[in-house]
Amino acid sequence: MPVIGSYRYSLDDKHRVRLPQRSNETLGATPVMSAGVGGRVNIMSFEMFLKQHPQFENPDLYNEEKQDVSTELFDKVFWLEPDSQGRVVIPQKIIDFFGIENEVVFVGKLSYIEMWPAKDYDAREELINKNNLSVMLKKLSEELNA
Repeated sequence: MPVIGSYRYSLDDKHRVRLPQRSNETLGATPVMSAGVGGRVNIMSFEMFLKQHPQFENPDLYNEEKQDVSTELFDKVFWLEPDSQGRVVIPQKIIDFFGIENEVVFVGKLSYIEMWPAKDYDAREELINKNNLSVMLKKLSEELNA
């Protein structure tokens, strides 16, 4: 079953946080956390991660630009291993890079989950109002129907 909706959680003193309900079904047995765009962290199955990045399965070892991109990407990819209570450790590198303080917001996106530093998510929510949302949904509808 896909994960939808948003969920706010606090990190404990060991940087652990519980993943949203139904995450196991969506993320499978081998979930990973990776840097995303716009200050987001993506959480997905490893299989989905590979589908998103097929260009790295057969890397061009002598192309410096491609190597720089892959270094930045893979430097911020981590296996997630939930404990018996469904908590995962947020790596210090992710905490530092994304400026995560003590709270995160998970947003279910059907086949994967976004994780936001709560302060960034809250700032974004302040910018979105009913009119902005209507414009965004209309644009999405037009793109889908084009």
